[in-house]
Amino acid sequence: MIKFKYYFCFFLFLGLGFTLNAQVNCEEEVKEEILLIGDSWAFFMDFDSTFDVILPQWGHTNKTYYTNSILAENGATLVDFLTQERLDEIEFQLQERPDIKIVHLSLGGNDFLQNWNINFTDDETEDLKNSVIANLNLLIQSIKSFQPDIQIVWSGYTYTNFEEIISAAFIPAVHPFYSTWQNMGFPDSQTLNELQNDFSASIQNLIEADDQLDYISATGLMQYIFGQETPLEVAPFGTYEALEAPLPTGFINFPSPQASMRNYVVFLDCFHLSGLGYQAFINYQMQKHYHKALMDDAIFIANQSNLNGSVTSSTTLENELIVGNFNATEHKSILNFETENALNFNTAQAALFLSIKEHSEEVENIVFSVEVTSGFFGTDEGLGEEDFNFTAEASAEVCYFGEAENNHWLKLNLSEELLEFINHQNQTQIRLSLVDHSDAYLIFNATNNEEFAPVLNITYGDEPSFSVEESVTQSFKIYPNPTTSKLYFSSDTPLHSDFEVSIYSSNAQPMKPLIHENEIDISHFPNGVYILQIKSNLQVHQQKIIKE
Repeated sequence: MIKFKYYFCFFLFLGLGFTLNAQVNCEEEVKEEILLIGDSWAFFMDFDSTFDVILPQWGHTNKTYYTNSILAENGATLVDFLTQERLDEIEFQLQERPDIKIVHLSLGGNDFLQNWNINFTDDETEDLKNSVIANLNLLIQSIKSFQPDIQIVWSGYTYTNFEEIISAAFIPAVHPFYSTWQNMGFPDSQTLNELQNDFSASIQNLIEADDQLDYISATGLMQYIFGQETPLEVAPFGTYEALEAPLPTGFINFPSPQASMRNYVVFLDCFHLSGLGYQAFINYQMQKHYHKALMDDAIFIANQSNLNGSVTSSTTLENELIVGNFNATEHKSILNFETENALNFNTAQAALFLSIKEHSEEVENIVFSVEVTSGFFGTDEGLGEEDFNFTAEASAEVCYFGEAENNHWLKLNLSEELLEFINHQNQTQIRLSLVDHSDAYLIFNATNNEEFAPVLNITYGDEPSFSVEESVTQSFKIYPNPTTSKLYFSSDTPLHSDFEVSIYSSNAQPMKPLIHENEIDISHFPNGVYILQIKSNLQVHQQKIIKE
């Protein structure tokens, strides 16, 4: 494994006729951006350092998590976390760690399984489920009261494996999870799986009503990752291959495979995953949510196959992203990002995330060159042979972070001289190549899957892209301004049905107003100056507002 953590950039001073080895600080400040809260699943993910294993694989080399013995406790329930001691601890840690963006919440499983029995009527099961969900909602609302703009991910769980594992034990009754299974009335795997999916679907309904909450359904993920290589030891006794089980719910009559469960040598767990199991679990959540949720103020995805690809001096390859010496020919990649009218502030920092599909054996000490133009290379925005050497508006050799392994991500931090050409006035095209390395190439995942397509991550500065009070073609009225609680807006012409309202603080941080029709509630904002932006049918109005 070759780790790219630090790289000293070199700049060529053409006028002086020599190369200056100018050392540039390419170290990163590590930030705690995830708060891990919950039961034994949170406990084991902390024990295994699961997030710290997976985050760098997605290019998030400067991100980590935080938890402690109060916030992640084996056997904990929602009721435990609604005590004042636990709530105070959550509030304290959120205040102490202002970089936290996401609370990863793994709770509810013990509340349900420890109180449910197979002999429950449908009404009794529904009452228990509603009680657990009500407590979950109470905890969520408490966390949001501590930090109103926090994002919360409910972790969920994958299928259990009580029946097969305990039945195969030398003395089933002494298995540590026998009493748990017994108290439930010895349900089979299908019964538990159906119960778990119903419970998860009900929480999904709660989460869909709030854009600060998320849940990645993946109850059948362990089946998909590990497969059932040997016949199941209980009904239905079959096998299936890895990657065969349909996601998210897999095969409803099969448990999670034994290969995915935690192995204590003297017994197999029935509910908790192995280290690799938890890595697969968080890796899937990274793919579906965390990867982009952990990015900054604006993200752009290179997802148009006809505008992204590779060029050589004589050919073009749409939707094939190759850099370096591939098949004895130098390749450069062209990436297109639709930044026009989509950046609310100037670009203070930018990073390019790229997922590796394939690479040569010789990738040690590679150097990336990034060239940027506001608009497009060549004579039009499409790929062309002239794009290979077309003059860029800015270029630099850049710092990169990550691990050069297939299916891992590299992050390229763009240097300051590139940033002014990433703006709202035009689309942004980037040409990527390797410098002075005849034996190396990398092929990146292209645009056919947005979850693995290249991403441009933007951190805003404090200068609005549009002049304050600017209204492109549409006349808006914003009143009262200043306000102590609510704003109202009206327009001389009808608003487009998909109009967007955004508010940013004076340091360019996005805020979360409460919007209902033409009413904007900012009563929960701190007093100060903000920038309000309304977009409607490609028209933009932006002005200062004051909360008193």
